[in-house]
Amino acid sequence: MAAPGVKLYECNPDLNTGCNKSACKYNTNAIERECHGTTKKEFALKIGQTAETKNYTPPV
Repeated sequence: MAAPGVKLYECNPDLNTGCNKSACKYNTNAIERECHGTTKKEFALKIGQTAETKNYTPPV
């Protein structure tokens, strides 16, 4: 959930390289799979595009 006035976009985890995906709903390795938004439009899914569920392992 975003703060009032903050626009969230449906995240494309393949583009969002700055995120470690520790809570990503598309990450089967995540303990809490709740996050699916980004505030950065450049990391957003395009209209009609869907994200693929897969294993994302955060860098150590």
